[in-house]
This record gives sequence, structure tokens and C-alpha cells, in this order.
Amino acid sequence: HVEKLQAYNPNTELVYNGYDPELFYPEQHRTSQFVITYTGRLISLATRDPRLLFEAVSRLDREKLIDPDQFRIQWYVDAGSKAIIMQAATAYPVARYMDFFDYVPASEIPGVLNRSSILLQLANTFASNGPKGFMTTKLFEAMAVEKPMLCVRSDEACLEAAIREANAGASARTAQEAYDFIKYYFERWKTDGYTSVSVNKEVVKKYSRKEQAGQFMDLFMELQKKRDEHGKAY
Repeated sequence: HVEKLQAYNPNTELVYNGYDPELFYPEQHRTSQFVITYTGRLISLATRDPRLLFEAVSRLDREKLIDPDQFRIQWYVDAGSKAIIMQAATAYPVARYMDFFDYVPASEIPGVLNRSSILLQLANTFASNGPKGFMTTKLFEAMAVEKPMLCVRSDEACLEAAIREANAGASARTAQEAYDFIKYYFERWKTDGYTSVSVNKEVVKKYSRKEQAGQFMDLFMELQKKRDEHGKAY
């Protein structure tokens, strides 16, 4: 959006979407299962494609590194999204690892995230002339609770860059990358009973709505300063 708008007005500023810091913060809960969690909606595989995840989990299952009693993929989605996910999963023997739930109230989301082992972001790789940079609220909420984040498939653009800058997890371009990431944190979970990631707190902080309110205020103050300097016509 910034790139497009700057062609018309170079004085274009970006304030990101974000999270509420009083609601989303890290808590460590030991869990009886390793849980990969997705909360959200799928419109089509063209924009959000979970098949690299299914390929990685299928391999972990084939190598007998996981079993359904310990390892779960939990989806908090609507009926339409569930249909897309199940269709995408037909080529992989992963259905016995998956649980589906209805949307939960917003007040329960922080607890859901903090009791998860990996937080899933779904994306897809876009052509240079297509849409890119889907950065939804749940991306920033995931960063805030400091749980390992796995993005599949990497958008190879803004989303991947944001996750890397925040040191929040991995954006998988291949099934091997997804496999390695899940395996690593599954071993961590077996040892510790929970997972966490050492995010770049300064980067994550800039996505908090408290900080963003400050960004808005700074912009308004700068406009007021210019107005005072140049007169009311400014």
C-alpha cells in the first residue's frame, strides 16, 4: 500500500496492524499434548496453502517420530475453511492428527495461543504483480505471546521479512524447512513440556497498539507543527 500511495503522495506513512499488549503477553503452560494451532479463515488455497504442513507432518508420522496421542493440529475455523483444509489434506494421511473447533470468543484467544506449541500462519507465494503482504492481527498476537510461529507457505515477501525481523519463527519455502522446524520444537516440548521463542522484543513492541497510538500522535503533532509554520492554508 505504501509503495502504491507514495507514487501519488511521497508523504505516506505506515502504521501497522497490531496487538493489545494488556491482553497478549507470554505465559508458559506445560501441556499434555504438542499442539499446532491455527485461528482464522481460509478463502482459497491460492492465498493460504497448508499443504507444506501436511507434507511435513506426514513424514514425521511415516518416520514414527510422532503419534496422534501426543501430537495435534487444532483448527479454529468456520465450516467453509474446514472444507478447504480437508480437501487439501486428502493426499496426506494426517486427518487423524487434526481437530476442528468453532471460533472462540476474543477473550479466550490469548489462552488458546499460550497453550499452543506452534502457532500456524497460512500464506502462499505470490507473483510480483499479485497481492502480497497479508499481515493479519493474529500475526502480531502470535509474536506477542512469544510462541514459535510457522508460516506455510512463505509469501517470500513482507510476511516472511516481518517474521524474520522479529525472530518469531520460520517461513517455510519447502516441506523440509517445515519438517525441521516442527521436529525441533517437538523435541523441545518433550523435554520441557512447553515451547517458547526469544523474539526481538523491540521489534515486536512496535506492533503494539499502545506504540501505534504514539505513532499516530507523532504524525498529528508533525502536521500541527507544519500548519503553525505555514499558516492555516496548509
